[in-house]
Amino acid sequence: MLGGQPNGTDRDPRVPPHHRGLRDENEVEFEDESDEYSNSEEVTPSNSGSGSDLDEEVTWIEWYCRLKGNEFFVEVDEEYVQDDFNLTGLSSQVPYFDQALNTILDAEDDTSAQEQDADIMGRGGAGAIEDRQAIIENSAQVLYGLIHARFIITSRGMQLMLHNYQKQVFGYCPNVACENQAVLPIGMCDTPRHAGAKVYCPKCQELYNPRGNRLGMLDGAYFGTTFPHLFLLTYENLVPPRPQWYVPRIYGFRVSKTVKDRLRQQQQQRYPAGDGSAAAGGGAAGGGGKQIAGRLEDEDPSSSSEQDDK
Repeated sequence: MLGGQPNGTDRDPRVPPHHRGLRDENEVEFEDESDEYSNSEEVTPSNSGSGSDLDEEVTWIEWYCRLKGNEFFVEVDEEYVQDDFNLTGLSSQVPYFDQALNTILDAEDDTSAQEQDADIMGRGGAGAIEDRQAIIENSAQVLYGLIHARFIITSRGMQLMLHNYQKQVFGYCPNVACENQAVLPIGMCDTPRHAGAKVYCPKCQELYNPRGNRLGMLDGAYFGTTFPHLFLLTYENLVPPRPQWYVPRIYGFRVSKTVKDRLRQQQQQRYPAGDGSAAAGGGAAGGGGKQIAGRLEDEDPSSSSEQDDK
């Protein structure tokens, strides 16, 4: 859950012990402004209920999804992360894969990892351990994003994304004809570190840059190239009708598209690509082009095409 809890008897929103050093201004405040506390404040016994609740802390997944800019993520079920089948092929894309996975699941590193830490401590000191921990933390975030892209195309993941879609968490289409249609996140590539996330409009079926910088800063691979299309096939009732496209007019008359196409073809035939005379003849062609382009048609462009074919 991204929002706050309605009463003080729920779990303490403190971050996991190994992430307390990362708590800063990047954390998101609770959505409900009536709450008496936010993420950046620890719960005191006076508003937390029983003392046993103080010992309960949020998981890494809950903490990560509450960070500022990560509200576009949904919380992946731990059972899904624990299934090795769902992680097929990810070990080659993420360094320190085992340690990163243990970080996501709040699991302790095995004995070999602890021995490796001791060896690094002996050779490089505490600074080397901190550098290695920073790499593992970054790998955990990348690994979670790649798992997230697979999770949101499951039935459970789509249900969570549906909730965000209906709340327009991902924004709305900038096209005026779409009338503030809600959009869905999409990636240009399924491999990380290639392109940032984009948004897909189900109405005009076009891609746009996100309105805010937060979603655009996330890797597009964290949402994948498949999600929005499979989402709309699953929830067919959410597919909106196509918009009414804008028609250019001059004094109320439609500008003929066939005239523009015919002029372009004539210029290409007269001045092939790479022909140096194109620049010299551009002025003369432009003069005639203005006269042709100035033709206006009161009829539909499709009917003009049929007459030209005859």
